[in-house]
This record gives sequence, C-alpha cells and structure tokens, in this order.
Amino acid sequence: MNRAMLVTLLVLFGAVAAAEEPGLPIGPLPQFGLAQIADGGRLEISHGISRPVYETREKEVEDIVKREINGQIVEQRVVRTVTYTTCRWVSDMRVRAFEPKVYRVAKDGTEVAPAAAAKLLAKPTPVVFLMVSGFHEEIHPFYVQFFKPGTVVIRVQQPPQPPADAPAP
Repeated sequence: MNRAMLVTLLVLFGAVAAAEEPGLPIGPLPQFGLAQIADGGRLEISHGISRPVYETREKEVEDIVKREINGQIVEQRVVRTVTYTTCRWVSDMRVRAFEPKVYRVAKDGTEVAPAAAAKLLAKPTPVVFLMVSGFHEEIHPFYVQFFKPGTVVIRVQQPPQPPADAPAP
C-alpha cells in the first residue's frame, strides 16, 4: 500500500470516529430570549439577532498614469471612480409569536402543563428556546451543562418544509 493511500484512509477513518464521538453536540442550537405568554396562550419570544448589511459605495481614486507622447514620457493625473461593497453587522431585536399547539415549556427537565406555563411566563422571562422538527428532540447534554437550575426551556415546532421541487405558493 502506498503512502498517499494510507494517509487518505487514516484521515477518512479518523473523521468518521470523530463524528461518532458522544461528547460533540448535535441537533438544534439553543437560543436565548425573553418569553411571555399573551392572551389566548400565544407565546411571544423576543431575542437578539445579528445580520449583515451590505452597502455599495463609490470612491474617487487619483492615479498617475505614465504615457509616451511624441517620444517623451508624460505623467498624467487621472481620477477614476471605484465601486466597492462593504459589509457591517447590525444587532436587532426580533419578536416571534407562536400558537399554543406548536410549543412545549419545561423547567428543570420536566414538561410544564399549559396552565402552569401561562403562570410561569405571565411576564417577560429569560428562557432558552429551540426550533425543533418534533417534540421528541431534546437539548444536547453538552449545552445543558451550562444552564442554571430552574432554567425555562421552550421547544418550538417548526412548520414542515415543502419539498425542494415543490412550486412556490
């Protein structure tokens, strides 16, 4: 077996072993925000987001151009306009609202009944929330180790995604 093939096999098997390591977090990433249950059981979560803002700008740049005219080298100052794009990050607050049937509330790892959840979240309360595809999904233990006892965790079920080849509505 040549050396290149051996290195390739070691890299491939090493990557597979690392992906199966039990301590690495998988699944949805927990997010943090303030949650409150409004009238009718509607859950409102306010959370911070960072988003890029792209701006196209123009700038005049002065160049010195050397040209040969009638056998002599002449320097000319030329002003040209350069267009460029910049990116800056902006922090915003986003409020998302969810109907009662698409979320579950838990405290200290135990699911809370809807009436108790309404009482627990009567005023804006700091929470950890996850956007999940089904309520069977839990927060990976890697993340849980950083939570204080009594942390309120909300799992919000995402609407089903249409197939990639489905026509746009």
